[in-house]
Amino acid sequence: MPKNEPIKTDPARIARVTRIMVDVLSERENQDAEYGDQINLPDERHFVIAVGEIAEAADAIRYNEPFDLTDLYGEVIQCTACFLAWAESIKARLDRDNPDII
Repeated sequence: MPKNEPIKTDPARIARVTRIMVDVLSERENQDAEYGDQINLPDERHFVIAVGEIAEAADAIRYNEPFDLTDLYGEVIQCTACFLAWAESIKARLDRDNPDII
């Protein structure tokens, strides 16, 4: 499990990553609005959803002529949001089973 240590990076990278995470959190809100709370889905379901999103990202690379970087970015954000939902689900179970773990 990652340790909670200060971020040791330059301000430009922090700003770039923060903008990306805002996009990911926005996508998570869209997913919750469309599909409801996903925190109690089984791991197998999270896996299937994530693989589907990865396939869409692969399609954005393979089948877009001309290549559309904006479309690929959107697909990667959706993939990341799916993995974040899965991580939220796992973390909720860890917190429930081990309340002393942060």
